[in-house]
Amino acid sequence: MCLVHRRAVDLAIECLGSFKRFCLDDHVLRIYDDGSLDAQCVARIESSIGAHVVRRSESDEIAAHHLSRFPRIREFRRVDPMALKIIDCLIQDNPVVATVDSDVLFVCPFIGLDRRAHDDANIVMMRDVKDSYSLGFLTQQRFRQRMPLGDRCNAGIVYAKRSVVDWDLLEWFLGVRSINTYLGVVEQTMWAVLATRNNGSVFDPRQVIIPLGGRVTEEAVAIHAFSYTRPLLKDMAFRQKLDKLTATALSAASPATLRVQPIEVPSMVSSVLRKTFAKFRTHRANRLS
Repeated sequence: MCLVHRRAVDLAIECLGSFKRFCLDDHVLRIYDDGSLDAQCVARIESSIGAHVVRRSESDEIAAHHLSRFPRIREFRRVDPMALKIIDCLIQDNPVVATVDSDVLFVCPFIGLDRRAHDDANIVMMRDVKDSYSLGFLTQQRFRQRMPLGDRCNAGIVYAKRSVVDWDLLEWFLGVRSINTYLGVVEQTMWAVLATRNNGSVFDPRQVIIPLGGRVTEEAVAIHAFSYTRPLLKDMAFRQKLDKLTATALSAASPATLRVQPIEVPSMVSSVLRKTFAKFRTHRANRLS
């Protein structure tokens, strides 16, 4: 599934178009309205992508049936559109699900988003440049026994078996105010909790990339251009670099196969060192971009 906001319709059309063109796994693409799309936006998306847009009123009705026992999850979904990325994904009937952000651009043909024919992983996220969770570092250490969090998990792309979801755990999570301090990444943190508890993995960061400083690898499959890296998608030199990768991939005999790595749960000391280095690396990359 993919969640779309009206301010990102043009970007979503380009990125979802690249997904539809290059994803060779069997899939059904479902696009979800976050509540901001009008009829004109929906018509543009459906005509451009050739996939049905699930309107917010439709998804609300479905979710209400599934979430009757979970008042905090219902409220979270009501007030935060990003909640649909995890909640509506995991209440679907399919045994496996995937969510892809509307700012992930795919640059070559690929297989392996569906892990069943590869390693049968329970849940796979992507690697972030730093921890971006809804709780601060000290609070994370306080809860590390009950709620360990993997290193730098990002929800730009997520593959999961529906069996990984623990609704009671997510209901508890939303009831602890101290672990919901940074509201913009609550959904991402919930995914990371499920991934860490279920022996999850991350896609190889040489293939699924956040392009800090405009850097990409020759193995790149997907570019997650969020936040301060998004202007790169309008940078001519950067797009020429991506076009070259696409041309090379299209001449190859076979599609790229996504690889995964186990999620690491770093020690407290390691967490401090990585946090310090991540700040330095992000600052340096921003200066270079």
